[in-house]
Amino acid sequence: MEKRLIGHVPVDCAMLVICDPINYGVEPPNRGDVQGVEFWGKGEEIVREELQRRGYRVTVKNGTYRIETTDKAEADRLKEIIKQIAQEKETFIMTDIREDSAYWRICDAAYNENLGGPVDGLDGVLAISTMGDGYFPVYGYYDEYGLVKIEIEIMAPDE
Repeated sequence: MEKRLIGHVPVDCAMLVICDPINYGVEPPNRGDVQGVEFWGKGEEIVREELQRRGYRVTVKNGTYRIETTDKAEADRLKEIIKQIAQEKETFIMTDIREDSAYWRICDAAYNENLGGPVDGLDGVLAISTMGDGYFPVYGYYDEYGLVKIEIEIMAPDE
């Protein structure tokens, strides 16, 4: 087999998705439906404890805390409450309204023992780069019939 450089893939979120081009950019039918508010950061435990003290049900998934709601106005209000708690406790927190989207489905596929897997609704697979962001070379392996294998080099072989 002959190994040839096909190109490079830029990675800005430490995740790579491989799918058929027909599925590229495919969004779920409920795109934009609010699913909840997520928060993370230096003060996440402090904020979680205060929210639970106030009666909110806080769950954790993939290392991110979440309060589920399908109401956009409630999600906006929760974001402000979380920011207010962080300010009162003099800690740092990030928040985001989680919506049904291909991006969030990709994130959900990332966090498991394999650091990747199939992406729900995308007919593709995801892999997390444990090396973070970068500009990774993609190689093709060719035999007499054409391309038979693809390799994405996340870390140089000698590292």
